[in-house]
Amino acid sequence: MYAFVDTHAHRDAIPWYRQAAYEPVGRAERVRIDSVHPVMHMTLETLLEAILRTVRPRSEILVVCHGLNIGLALPLSRRVRTKMRWDWIGSLASDRSEGISYAVPDADVARMMGCNATDIALVRALMNRVRALGLRGVHFRACNVGAQASYLANAKSFFGAQRVSGPRLRDTYGHFGVSQPPPNFDAWVRAHAPTHSRNRWQTGKSPNRMAFDVTRAGAQDHSYELTVVPESATALATWSQSALGRVITGRRIIYHGLYFTDAPSGSKSVAFVGGLTFARNIELMT
Repeated sequence: MYAFVDTHAHRDAIPWYRQAAYEPVGRAERVRIDSVHPVMHMTLETLLEAILRTVRPRSEILVVCHGLNIGLALPLSRRVRTKMRWDWIGSLASDRSEGISYAVPDADVARMMGCNATDIALVRALMNRVRALGLRGVHFRACNVGAQASYLANAKSFFGAQRVSGPRLRDTYGHFGVSQPPPNFDAWVRAHAPTHSRNRWQTGKSPNRMAFDVTRAGAQDHSYELTVVPESATALATWSQSALGRVITGRRIIYHGLYFTDAPSGSKSVAFVGGLTFARNIELMT
């Protein structure tokens, strides 16, 4: 699978996918990451161009960018900076090449988006060239893409893919510092009790527990600071193999996870990529 990463959205996704062998695309399947392709100033237009330069027919691709509640945080093109709503993506997909009884003309889509019909025609031409590749799958890693079936349906139609997937929650890539095991793990846990702006949870059993401390920015913001404290070196090795798919070393660890903005106090705020909770929150449409 080819991974295309918007460098201005999730910078940590680039090193993550260069070290991660697989990505879950549903509850029971993982797809191998074969190559990573950063895209500067990603737009729908530049994404399509990158796919056409890189991807072989009948392949699968992963797209990492920011998502909005009603669309992607991607402008249409270099010239048209309007962010792409899912209903607009559906209208772009409704062209003559789909063989539908009513195709939405370029001029009508242009009026919706406040641009020129020539801008729409250019993107549609790229779209149809990508459709001709017969992509086996397009997997978005952008916030909330899998929250509504209509979002995935519009993406599936636009790319002409056999299947599409996306997270139901806020998608995050980041890094955290690993602290040395504290002299008294229970004392550290008591000193970092959950508050209005901080959540803490722990996993495992003594003497191999893990504590996680998240300082939250707010309910509508998925930015946060994450600190990980192991009770022992064994705890860190066991957890990282399970949660991240490999035993981690060093003090700066890159990760991929889904973020629960409204996690109850004391429950986990981040579902890491190796866990079942992550896979259950990736919606796959075939």
